[in-house]
Amino acid sequence: MKRLIIIMLASALLYGCIGNPIKDRKNSSVSFVAAHVDMSAMAVRCNGGVLLNLNKKSEKNLWYMYRANHENQCFIYSDTVEPGRYTLKSIDTFYMYGASGGTVTHFRLPDMGKPYGIHNIKKQGVYYLGSFKAIKDKNGRYSLVKSKTPNEKQVLSEMLNHRLMGDGEWKTLIKERASKL
Repeated sequence: MKRLIIIMLASALLYGCIGNPIKDRKNSSVSFVAAHVDMSAMAVRCNGGVLLNLNKKSEKNLWYMYRANHENQCFIYSDTVEPGRYTLKSIDTFYMYGASGGTVTHFRLPDMGKPYGIHNIKKQGVYYLGSFKAIKDKNGRYSLVKSKTPNEKQVLSEMLNHRLMGDGEWKTLIKERASKL
């Protein structure tokens, strides 16, 4: 019995480490948003992010997807974003140390909305927030800059092929969006 409980706890922890499965939308007014963050300049991996709704001054968590063997390439998304004006507020990172320890850090992005864009989500759909890359300046501080790669079609294609993507309505809508690019 004790062994079963340990296995169940370990399974729950591992499940929490792979992101949040994409579900069919239950609300027809919500949108799917996606972005890419290249964290290869940092000794950490991306663990999600936060969108700031500028209309309501509320936040929306972004989940993450990893590419196999490319942990520094992070695809972040949410499949429950309501209409509004949004900007990328922060990127969450995770630094693993030892067999069981780790630290989550929230990197607040400077000049919110300026270099990361203001995104107006007016109706239900699939939205691309952009691709970003972490860079280290001469003072040893990190920041994000816009990146041309991967482009929107590549980001959406990568998400379609990820293990978290189900076979529901979002997959169909993302395929339609990617085919138009």
